[in-house]
Amino acid sequence: MLKNCLRCGKVHNNLSKYCEECEKIEARLYRKVRDYLWENPNATVEEVHLETGVKRKKIRRYIREDKLVISEMISKYEYNENK
Repeated sequence: MLKNCLRCGKVHNNLSKYCEECEKIEARLYRKVRDYLWENPNATVEEVHLETGVKRKKIRRYIREDKLVISEMISKYEYNENK
């Protein structure tokens, strides 16, 4: 099925929302955020944005789609599990 890339608008037939070129760019942006958070687990969305250059909206989308896990939430979950 042909569709337009959400990033650049080119027509493609990938299963993803993006053409191959934009898929690589999106993967690079995600890795940049993930790697920054690995080193700075308590960083806010604003801090991640300022340090990586990745848009706040995209970072929030990663969180919403469970691509990123927020350490504060993990701590609360582990605390509740250990009760």
